[in-house]
Amino acid sequence: MLKKVYGCYLVNLLQVFVGIFATLPLFSAELRFPNGEVFQTEFVYEDERILSVRFRGKEYKVPKKNLESYDLNKKSSSVSSYKLSSFVLKDGSSIRGTIAEEKPNEYTIKTEIGFLTLLKSELKPPYPIQSAPPDFPEEYRSTDKETNQTKVGLSFNYLPTLPPLSQSTPALIGGSIFVEPAFLRITERWQTGFKYEYQTSRNLTIHSGYTYFLYSKQLFDNPILDFYTSIGLGVSQAAFKAEGSNLAFTGTNPLVNWELGWQGLKISKSFYRIGWKNQCFIEEKGAFCGSGIEISGGWAF
Repeated sequence: MLKKVYGCYLVNLLQVFVGIFATLPLFSAELRFPNGEVFQTEFVYEDERILSVRFRGKEYKVPKKNLESYDLNKKSSSVSSYKLSSFVLKDGSSIRGTIAEEKPNEYTIKTEIGFLTLLKSELKPPYPIQSAPPDFPEEYRSTDKETNQTKVGLSFNYLPTLPPLSQSTPALIGGSIFVEPAFLRITERWQTGFKYEYQTSRNLTIHSGYTYFLYSKQLFDNPILDFYTSIGLGVSQAAFKAEGSNLAFTGTNPLVNWELGWQGLKISKSFYRIGWKNQCFIEEKGAFCGSGIEISGGWAF
């Protein structure tokens, strides 16, 4: 019963965090290409030559010299794309905008200054046609070597223990350091990582090291709705001291780790995760487990 109530509490807490960060504005970038294609994207980073953005879950690196313009101050709540059409009037002037509506004898177009109505009789042929939202040019898609980034970070966890461990050890409090090497990315969604972890309680200290496999899933191509799950296998060394005596015990045992959480908050090259962590230490007498919350943060490069 306690486990069920505690699990519900953690799920509700996770929903609160997702709700809070889902209301935060995205760090966006508007890119405009010379052919008139415009993309509202998620900004990743920039340097003197390159602008790195994420569009519909994929990362692109665009040389600034290949852009007509870009705007890092334009706020956007989602990624989108459209194409600007050029309308050449018979007097030689031209207007650029997106086609909002086309009728047999006229266009209604949206420009930077508002909506305009243009009669086809005032235009030089060929007439622009309304096109579907363009896809981001694949030539700028980051190669595997560029897309795969090594991540390093720190985690802090609080794991109330479950029976029978809870009878002597109420909760484990710990921290860890982890690395997810770029060259150990398995697929676009699967990543291998390594973690060293230290946990302590009033009469127990545990040093652990394990390998984990992390799966990421972004819902509806929305960077905020980015979730993960991971499973890890490793070994732990525990030191236990009995209360009221000088008796102490140490032992090395295998461990199993499983996590489920959210990782939708990313600022520049930093990333953050919050999840529900479950960890079991396997001994001859059975499994000793804890279940609780873990908060992580790190840097991708």
